[in-house]
Amino acid sequence: QEFLHVRAHVDAQAPPAVDDRRAVELLAFHLLHEPASPACVRLTRFLQHVDLEGVAAAAGGSHVPALELCAQALNELQQFIVQHHSQQMMQALARRASRRSVDAAQVLVRRCVRRQG
Repeated sequence: QEFLHVRAHVDAQAPPAVDDRRAVELLAFHLLHEPASPACVRLTRFLQHVDLEGVAAAAGGSHVPALELCAQALNELQQFIVQHHSQQMMQALARRASRRSVDAAQVLVRRCVRRQG
């Protein structure tokens, strides 16, 4: 294939191996987008019940309070995923025979959840 004048070959039958970071990010993505997942249910409930336009109107037309509310909701969702699913993510890293220490693995999990959240 050629994209932006760069020739690239994509091997769909034997794709390259996924590294630890990407594997944990994919798991976090799955937790956020699987309709039966508690994290997805929380996010959907927030999106259905929040009135961001009302928050902005109450602040005199400023969108800063609405953005702060969204940031707070995302932080709570990230904390929920780390609290309820970090063990699952740590086990996924252990199955991959990762040579990381427990502390390094926990930092990796938090960073990956933050990137996907």
